[in-house]
Amino acid sequence: MPFGRLVRRSKEDGRPDLESLSVFLGQGVVPRSSRDDNHNRLGADLCKYLVVRPDDLVFNKLRTWQGGFGRSRYEGIVSPAYFVCRPKPDVDSRYLHFLLLCAPYMAELTRVSKFMPPSQFDIMWDDLKLLPIPVPPLATQRAIADYLDTETARIDALIEKKRRMVELLESHLRSFISEATSDGPFVQIRRVTSMRTSGPRGWGDRVGDVGQPFIRSANLQRNGVTIRTDNLAYVDVPASHNTHNLELHLWYSLAHATGGTGTCRRG
Repeated sequence: MPFGRLVRRSKEDGRPDLESLSVFLGQGVVPRSSRDDNHNRLGADLCKYLVVRPDDLVFNKLRTWQGGFGRSRYEGIVSPAYFVCRPKPDVDSRYLHFLLLCAPYMAELTRVSKFMPPSQFDIMWDDLKLLPIPVPPLATQRAIADYLDTETARIDALIEKKRRMVELLESHLRSFISEATSDGPFVQIRRVTSMRTSGPRGWGDRVGDVGQPFIRSANLQRNGVTIRTDNLAYVDVPASHNTHNLELHLWYSLAHATGGTGTCRRG
């Protein structure tokens, strides 16, 4: 059944008093205030922002092809450039959320999105609403969604446990290194490393939402050695450019002029 027959596109607005929401890759719909890396400014007239209700599906038109959509657990408002879709009574929004994130649907969402130079892909409602969706009985939809909710929570808990373990090990490692080197001897860093590159220059206009992952100073944490990957930029590398010296490999160290450092843990 076409997606547009399972949901109603909502254009409800006029509630500037509601909390501003955003759609983030990997997180879905979250309060804007919960993130400190959203640098997009709110519009001057929040009366035109679209109202989002719990269980609505919200799509960032320019990021849908990357997974920039999700089911909302909050009431709030989003940019009028988004699509807000309200599922009909016989449709579980969690089921639609999980289904659209599957690889075949992500491929189809990418296919129907239109390229917007230099690096964006825009999806039109007329294309999104025609997306074919298998619709089992509501009880089956809920059973599928309940199972995936449970498994997702279990996996998230394991990931969090591993993250805490890594933080603990890194803390022990820093303590060990500090104790082992407190009495010297000290040598210049150039004696124990070799510089691969000082980074590309003049690529600012090539940074966008597609291309090769591009590590910036914003990805280096001052109080840790793990590179942040939730705010990666992407760069459209010139075909004629040799990127061999710009590639990161396991245990390469990074530093930038303001003093932050990081270590690559994945090649």
